[in-house]
Amino acid sequence: MNMETLIGENLSTSIKKVRINNDKYEELIFLNKESTNLHDFLSQKLGSAINGNPNDGNVMRDTAIEIANSNGGIDDDQFLYGGEIESTKIVLMIWPWQDNEHLTIKKFIV
Repeated sequence: MNMETLIGENLSTSIKKVRINNDKYEELIFLNKESTNLHDFLSQKLGSAINGNPNDGNVMRDTAIEIANSNGGIDDDQFLYGGEIESTKIVLMIWPWQDNEHLTIKKFIV
């Protein structure tokens, strides 16, 4: 499931560049102007953004945190989502840029 399919046609117009796209990993640049709609959509599909420590008994949450930690972790201004859509387990990391105009989105299929 690629990002365009995941987020739908309307939000896909805010994808500026796809850096990497394969079966298990996708990395792209997204325009920040749609970030509120993106977070709302992801919360509906994958659940609320994840924070906190692993080992709370939620396997998908623990998996998402492990993936984030192996990729440099998640800072206070970054976001982590993890959930299942159509039997596909997805972890998304969102890193806002300092220019406040772009976001890097990293999507993992686990």
